[in-house]
Amino acid sequence: MSEASHWCIVGPTHPFRGGIPRHTTLFADAAAGSDLDVDLVTYTRQYPEWLYKGESSRDPQQITPAAVTPEYRLDGIGPHTWWRTGRTIAARRPDVLIVIWWHPWFAPMVGTVLRQVRRRSPATLRIALCHNVFPHEGSRLDRRLVRYALTPLDGLVVHAASERDLANRLLADPPVLVTPHPTYTVDSARRQPTVPDERQPLTLLAFGIVRRYKGIDVLLRALPDVLRERSVRLIVAGEFWDPVAPYQDLIRDLGLEEHVELRASYVPEDELAELLGSADLMVAPYRSATQSGAVEMAFGAGLPVVGTSVGGLADQIDDTVNGLLVPPDDPGALSRALVDATDLATLARLTKGARSDGTLRPWTGLVDDIRGFAASLATGSTAQERSSKRRSAGRTRR
Repeated sequence: MSEASHWCIVGPTHPFRGGIPRHTTLFADAAAGSDLDVDLVTYTRQYPEWLYKGESSRDPQQITPAAVTPEYRLDGIGPHTWWRTGRTIAARRPDVLIVIWWHPWFAPMVGTVLRQVRRRSPATLRIALCHNVFPHEGSRLDRRLVRYALTPLDGLVVHAASERDLANRLLADPPVLVTPHPTYTVDSARRQPTVPDERQPLTLLAFGIVRRYKGIDVLLRALPDVLRERSVRLIVAGEFWDPVAPYQDLIRDLGLEEHVELRASYVPEDELAELLGSADLMVAPYRSATQSGAVEMAFGAGLPVVGTSVGGLADQIDDTVNGLLVPPDDPGALSRALVDATDLATLARLTKGARSDGTLRPWTGLVDDIRGFAASLATGSTAQERSSKRRSAGRTRR
């Protein structure tokens, strides 16, 4: 295959809310700005609203694609749209089809689209850009669903080596590219002063959807020891997909009412830059992680990050340069790291690292990496041969 110039990207974008639609939007725009002909196929509906644990799965303020016009074709609960979309994509004969993957709910839809393209346009390379091979909180059906969805692929792109290892165990060693999660640049926040006002407490920020694996309870348990040595306040901002009452009870039991602000709701686009600009340090006390868009947003706002050495976070955070890494589920280690990071001289050094060019990862880098990956896949066996080999391997494994 000659240089691949026509890409079709299938994934969520505006008006769907959250980090993955934002990622899809910026990735598609970067691809279109890199001399590629890009089709962006997206959803009319991802799933019934009653399945979404937050207030709404949509945000009209979510960033919109600037260089690509989305095609709203796929209904997550409308199988007829899966078949029709697969046939439409195949008829266009794109050089590369990139499907955004993050949850087994979409396995029937993704598997259907990929099989339609494999059958009708076998020369098209089929790649999944995986945010999570498996969900953070899964079920017994996940392995079957993920295998059904991803078996027709020619290769996978992930943002963490741990995700590559999962994919290799599940799919009999498919070609996998590990490439860093790009940075969400927040220019207005980066323009904020880097020297804290010594008359005010330093502001620690934890933001994003709150679920048990995010470790907010660990952060709350660490905070009393931090307060014995530092004047700080903590803002926890985001939708709570866990009940908020246990967190409120923990704050009360630890006597943290004057030091913690819970903003238990989705942070809309027009408030995000202000929130990031008001903070001095982000905390990501995750118990588990693949990678974190919130961390890349913090770096894009010029904030250093204290996080845990789990999954892809250890790849994102350069320990002692733009943040500090600690073991997961360890309030004592986290409190010591926060005391260290909020020393003003250390905070200034970490902030300088967070704002350095070495920390920022451009979206064009992701495009270039996938372009090179697609070229390497194309120089191997044909798409049909690779699919046949994986199907045979799957039958042998079963």
